[in-house]
Amino acid sequence: QVDDDDDEFEKPGTNPVSDDDMASIRKIFDRYANDDGLIDPAAVSKVLRYYFGAYIDPHHAQDTMLSWRFQNSLRIPKDRQKVRLDFDQFVDFVLTYDQYDIGKDDTDQLFFSKPGSLKVDILARIFFLPACALVFIIHYVAWIKPRA
Repeated sequence: QVDDDDDEFEKPGTNPVSDDDMASIRKIFDRYANDDGLIDPAAVSKVLRYYFGAYIDPHHAQDTMLSWRFQNSLRIPKDRQKVRLDFDQFVDFVLTYDQYDIGKDDTDQLFFSKPGSLKVDILARIFFLPACALVFIIHYVAWIKPRA
């Protein structure tokens, strides 16, 4: 049995995001929005990367935005590259984008499509042992004289 006591629950339709969080999202939107007050897929990709930790390229952001528009019964532009979001749509999108993510394409497998910190980590793991071996060999050959 669900307790619908008015003292314990918000009214239906109440936004669960705090006013401070909404103000932060507004600042982010204003920073990346175009002059017409809309945000494009390239900017959405940057916002998701820098503020939400989701590393997707602009093309993938565009596909996810189109999927979001379709699932929310919004009109989809004929030129798919012209998909944009206003502030209210942007708020709903960033809070629920993972539900509309249509899956990542083959670019996820490419080294250069990964975030910079992950690239450094991968390179460090690959080159650590060979670098240690090289240092050991140089040390042995240059400073330790083999006995004749």
